[in-house]
Amino acid sequence: MKINILLDTEDSFLHDYTEDLIKNIKKIGHEVYFFKDHKKIQKGDILFLLGCKTILKKKHLALNKNNIVVHPSKLPKGRGSAALIWEILKGENEIFITLFEANEDIDKGDIYLQESIRFNGYELSDEIRRIQALKTMELVLKYV
Repeated sequence: MKINILLDTEDSFLHDYTEDLIKNIKKIGHEVYFFKDHKKIQKGDILFLLGCKTILKKKHLALNKNNIVVHPSKLPKGRGSAALIWEILKGENEIFITLFEANEDIDKGDIYLQESIRFNGYELSDEIRRIQALKTMELVLKYV
């Protein structure tokens, strides 16, 4: 399969994990292409949208058979940006990561995978991001 990954948020902590993700996807026999700009996305089988600020239009979604968003909430609850942080601020210790099909509506596509991560309540920002990133990469590999 030809797998595309889009991460268009320049300062995203997920950049620290994409190299390993790409290596792991290649290990199981797939072509992988990484993009920082949605205008450069190529045709493929799957496009993973990791930490994206851009909402793709129909013409960009049409380039891939599946367009999978990774979102840190238990959709349909927790739509929108900074969902994980909002849950933590509400005192939640179990946070879900959801893989769903992108469409032109924000955070409203078909859900494919949904798994939780647990926090003890004393983690600092870097640890929260590390746990979130590792679960994100795990779910992407599980979907592939």
